[in-house]
Amino acid sequence: MAKEKENLYTGNRLLLPGFTGRQHVAILILGIILSLCYHNLVVRRAVVDLRLNTDTRTVFKVYWAAAGQLYSEKRMARVVISPGRSDYSFRICNLAAVKKIRIDVAEKPAKVSLHEIRITQEGLPELHFASEADFKKLIPLGGIAGITFDRSGTMQVVADNGDPQMEFLLPPMVYQPDYLAEGMRVLCIFGLLYLLALASRPLWDDYNYLSFMAVFVLALVVVMASVSKYNQHPDEFVHVYAAEYYQNHLLPPEIGSPEIRHTYSPYGVSRLFSGEIVYLLAGKFMELFAPFHLPSYLILRFFNVTLFAVLCALAIGSSPFRIAMLPFFISPQIWYMFSYFNSDAFALFVCMIVVYVLIRKKSFFWQAMADVPLGRVWFKLFLAGLLFSLLLFSKLNFYFFIIFLFFYLAWLHWRHELRLNKKTLCRLGMIGAVALVAFSLVRGADYAVNGLDRSAKLLACREQLAEKPYKP
Repeated sequence: MAKEKENLYTGNRLLLPGFTGRQHVAILILGIILSLCYHNLVVRRAVVDLRLNTDTRTVFKVYWAAAGQLYSEKRMARVVISPGRSDYSFRICNLAAVKKIRIDVAEKPAKVSLHEIRITQEGLPELHFASEADFKKLIPLGGIAGITFDRSGTMQVVADNGDPQMEFLLPPMVYQPDYLAEGMRVLCIFGLLYLLALASRPLWDDYNYLSFMAVFVLALVVVMASVSKYNQHPDEFVHVYAAEYYQNHLLPPEIGSPEIRHTYSPYGVSRLFSGEIVYLLAGKFMELFAPFHLPSYLILRFFNVTLFAVLCALAIGSSPFRIAMLPFFISPQIWYMFSYFNSDAFALFVCMIVVYVLIRKKSFFWQAMADVPLGRVWFKLFLAGLLFSLLLFSKLNFYFFIIFLFFYLAWLHWRHELRLNKKTLCRLGMIGAVALVAFSLVRGADYAVNGLDRSAKLLACREQLAEKPYKP
């Protein structure tokens, strides 16, 4: 009871049941944004309702211009019209700022019968064309072979080219909004927003709503990976060929070997010699799912989808990591990266796993840094070293993340969360040593196969295999 009374008089006092002051500010800002969107996208835009018939599938367009303006494709709205359908509706502009409109009934030779055109906007007089007298207010500008009227007032327009035009000059109109009705609608927006926030309040705690975002985004990534065609993404084929090699191999190939000739890009470069371990791991992932007889590219895409699913699962289980994953949940470019097979997704995955290990205080990294005898944490130091070695096996672009880690450790020391004393620095050195040893062993295997003149061989191979415009 005392806590409840204290809560009423502190900086976090409740303005309305269930929310703090900051949450009310967030609801207020979102309500204002939605109200402005409603006003500008609904109230301040006219609606065109059409009733017509056409003998050809084509496009009906409406252009608009203010005083002194020319018609432009930037100020135009369109709707596809087709035989068998007569009713259409779409939005155009704010008629209060317009002096004339142009109607193009088709964009190809066609016969269009206009039964009714109704243009309405809240606060402005209605424009209604439904009789011969009404339609004669539309002034033909060109591209029309003939106009006739039947007894019901229907205007039949025969377009003889792809640009039949009719113009209508708007009469002077005074904007007279219904402030009471608009105010009630805005209040409804805020009321519904508040009720929605109140109903979803449990999702606000510990950023639980991000867990639902994770599941939703993961579903999108699965769909994108499943339905997109093969090699419609940048250089997907070279990544797939590199992983296919490691399905049945463990050691790197010999440079220029006929066995891997198909893995080279038009630039004379094979991803097999990029130094990235992702192709070895993805190749073994392919071998795991070989009994299903699925296309190689699809299995490899789901290798990346699996990586994204692991990140989502970790985010669902860790509140701090949910915040770190927020860019993944709102960036379509990242979704796209994980929806086809490439090496960037794996590098980003490794970076985020390192982030997870660093921000989760119970992870093996923090256990290894604890003030306990070395014999109790040596295996955790080994695991941390293997994890950090994956950064060295990632795409070179992501090496910058290693520099970020040094600054992050310094920041932790400044905040007294990680004491960089002799013992801690020694254990960090052990982690780095394990990472360097693992990196050296893998890189040494490559030099054992291709020799110390590996770089010269790669250059000669580029000169031999690259297409003419891309030779070094």
